[in-house]
Amino acid sequence: MLNPDFLERNRIVSAEWKAIDVVVTPPFAQVVYENGVHFVVEINKFQVQVSKPAGLEWKKDLPNMVTAYLELLPHVTYRAVGINFVFITHVSSKSPLSKLLQDGSWLASEGGVTGATIEFHYGKRVPQFNVKVALQEPPDLKTGKGDGVILTVNYHRDFAADEAQARAAYIQGIGLLESRFLDFAGSLPFD
Repeated sequence: MLNPDFLERNRIVSAEWKAIDVVVTPPFAQVVYENGVHFVVEINKFQVQVSKPAGLEWKKDLPNMVTAYLELLPHVTYRAVGINFVFITHVSSKSPLSKLLQDGSWLASEGGVTGATIEFHYGKRVPQFNVKVALQEPPDLKTGKGDGVILTVNYHRDFAADEAQARAAYIQGIGLLESRFLDFAGSLPFD
């Protein structure tokens, strides 16, 4: 069902958008557009990704595309929504993760740590919040330091089958979740 004609005909995407990669099979379909918008449908999952967020008004356009798609298929009940962000930040500290890890000889073993990921889960509030903090790799070969930190963010919320309006409102709040994360990121112990 997912193809460029379906997305254009139902006004989910603009007629001016150019599809550069289309795969349609029974268990999997994807449409990738030149502007970085990428639709994926699997048996039990629907995703819309934006790899070039500066190219569109993603805080408005992305939720509108997702909710328009979901409204066309009310019989398909996606029971959870994950809103994800990836931020790459450059930090000036010698080793960004040293602020989060206990110092010790284990860091220098085997030639020294060249990469690490620490994952934090905050499950006591709705939506659940998860963040992975990772050194950007590959590290500089001369200094052994990473270029920065990659923050992979996920806000997850479950919905009952009859909560289509609540699900749509949650999706429309993507900008608020981004702001919420940026406030959190300001509390991280990096320079």
